[in-house]
Amino acid sequence: MSTNNGVLRLNKGSGSVVATYQLLDRSAPPGYKTSTIAYLPKANGIAHLCGGTVTLLSTYRNTRKEILRGAYTEMVVNKQSRLFFAENGTNVVEIDAVQKPTIRSAADLVSVGPNGWLYVCRSSGTGTYGGPIRADSGFGGFVRSAHVVDWNADGTLDVLTNRTDGSLQLHRGLPEGGFLPPTVLANTGWDAVNLTVGIWGTALSVIAADNGGLLKAWPVLSTGALGVPSTIGSGWKGRKMVLMVPSRSSSAALIVNQAGSLYRYSRTSGGKVTTSPVQISSGGFSEMTAFSPVVAHRPDLNGIAWLDAVGNVKYTDVAPSSVGRNVNYTFLLKSHKLAST
Repeated sequence: MSTNNGVLRLNKGSGSVVATYQLLDRSAPPGYKTSTIAYLPKANGIAHLCGGTVTLLSTYRNTRKEILRGAYTEMVVNKQSRLFFAENGTNVVEIDAVQKPTIRSAADLVSVGPNGWLYVCRSSGTGTYGGPIRADSGFGGFVRSAHVVDWNADGTLDVLTNRTDGSLQLHRGLPEGGFLPPTVLANTGWDAVNLTVGIWGTALSVIAADNGGLLKAWPVLSTGALGVPSTIGSGWKGRKMVLMVPSRSSSAALIVNQAGSLYRYSRTSGGKVTTSPVQISSGGFSEMTAFSPVVAHRPDLNGIAWLDAVGNVKYTDVAPSSVGRNVNYTFLLKSHKLAST
């Protein structure tokens, strides 16, 4: 049973208390229901709601994790163990409570909403996306762009963000879900750049174009810090780009939206970006406002998930010299921050 401060485990026969799990420390008016709990089989735990705060309790591991705080009521778990709440008495939101990495695969579509929440749309791997799930609240309202990357090659995906205060921050993902407090990789200079992250040549690198149009690559050192950047191109001011490996290709390239058409910029043997790009689409992307690379969203294919000005979500396969047809989804991500925003 639930109390405003936690969960009591009772003996089914006698009703006596077997164990007490302390979650909060607060008082409540007598005679009122102030809390509720729900069993979550997929999370192997119990969700506890009290005063708008939701805590996930694992009685097996004897651990707890706060997953939600705000104006939340009416907790509901459906037959598929999906967890829903009423927000501000009007909106219905779904919360991810499964104790697995927040970003399950590089096919997932990840964004930061205008409310500072990290959202994840889970990929089926067969070309479909689930609706956006609020996955983590620790991203704040000052994110300029968000990028999925396995920064330290531990198999758990992380999120790199640049902020309007000029900082570049890394949110390391945890195997059981959620993220560590962000590590500041740089304090200034990253507020007005277009950037992307991935393998450039053989090294994980952050690539960004500054206000002067210089395109630079920062290698990621074994310590996790950024190394000394090298200039790999010029004339890149204002270009929207993502770094990805096109389908049926073995090397990464920059995919750029120029005037509504997509171009592939490869890496030269000297480590710079080519000045002779390959046009891979004739128009088709004039409505694009942001896009992210996704890997194996469709079997053995890589592509981009992208948004238009209304927030419609679309997906397109990307090959070295062509693109596939656009696939439309029914949910909106208006004003969300993606890799190239």
